[in-house]
Amino acid sequence: MIQQERKCTIFEHTLEIVARESEIPAADILSHKRTDEIVDARYIFVYLLCRRGFYASAIADRMNFTRSSISYILANFDNRRHLGGAIFESILRNSLDGVVK
Repeated sequence: MIQQERKCTIFEHTLEIVARESEIPAADILSHKRTDEIVDARYIFVYLLCRRGFYASAIADRMNFTRSSISYILANFDNRRHLGGAIFESILRNSLDGVVK
């Protein structure tokens, strides 16, 4: 039970930070909307959760995505990061700072 509560806290805290740094509402990050800004925020969110120890299947369950969708995000993160440029990097850096603190 404690482990589950901790994961829930990490998930919510990470979502809050990415939403704040990207200026994208949390509900949009968790949605299936496909605008570039929302997709960038979603990629960052999934990447940060993975770095915090979440498996793709656990991320998928919490976001109501398929595991293959989350695996695709993780496999293509570097490409998206490269295409996103300075704004993507800024959001990622600021979110990473917030998650680590």
